[in-house]
Amino acid sequence: MSTSNPPAILQVNRLIKTSRERVFAAWTTPNQIQRWFGPGTCKVLDAQIDLRVGGSYQFRVFNDPHGEMIVSGEYREVVSPEKLVFTWRWLDDPDWEDLTSVVTVEFVEVTGGTEVRLTHEGFPSEESAGRHEHGWTSCFDKLQAGAAAVAELMGPGHFSWNELHSEDVAGAAKFYTALFGWESAPMAGGMPYTLFKKNGTEVGGLMKPPMPGVPPQWLPYVTVEAADTAAARIAELGGSIVAPPFDIPHVGRIAVARDPQGATFGIFQPEC
Repeated sequence: MSTSNPPAILQVNRLIKTSRERVFAAWTTPNQIQRWFGPGTCKVLDAQIDLRVGGSYQFRVFNDPHGEMIVSGEYREVVSPEKLVFTWRWLDDPDWEDLTSVVTVEFVEVTGGTEVRLTHEGFPSEESAGRHEHGWTSCFDKLQAGAAAVAELMGPGHFSWNELHSEDVAGAAKFYTALFGWESAPMAGGMPYTLFKKNGTEVGGLMKPPMPGVPPQWLPYVTVEAADTAAARIAELGGSIVAPPFDIPHVGRIAVARDPQGATFGIFQPEC
């Protein structure tokens, strides 16, 4: 499509009240993309991401009144957790043929969270830029609301995660997916960890026991302000530490403990 006007440039900035590692993950993890991408009631049917320079992404979405649509592109720059640059094109839309549209997203650490700075340029028309401004603004609203909800549900003193330890990972996944209608999928990043999901939302994890001799068990985690401080307090109160605090990249710091009666539980300090 030709136009006499120069390509429009769209800029949207928003403060998201969580760490930039978490915000970056929200932009680069398929199951998280499904939670916030798209305006209003738009639903992401499928998200595929090959997160590397030269790698591609493709999101298949459904939105009234347009029906099913596909947006895709290629990553030009990937700097975790600081910056993403990728091309953008709607498939099967003649207005987007032979057009190079580029999205740049910067994740800036600021007091109170992360400032997300988005620049989108190379639209086929001013009208298209206006529709995308509405779309990106709505996306940011959903991303911001999601971060606030997570902060509330996963704040200190709340149960924040459930994890199953089993030597038979395949058998456990088969049992629980059949019992509760969950889905199971490997966690991105190469870590040997399985995620349980319900309607695209993570409900728990599954892994082999971290130490020999640990029986099959569900392990609940409670969020704390500081894992090391909480571990010391557990010992003061007569509990014991099974696994001292350690870091999981882009997730947080965790430890496993037993209360004075012998019940096992985990503590979780989010990376934020």
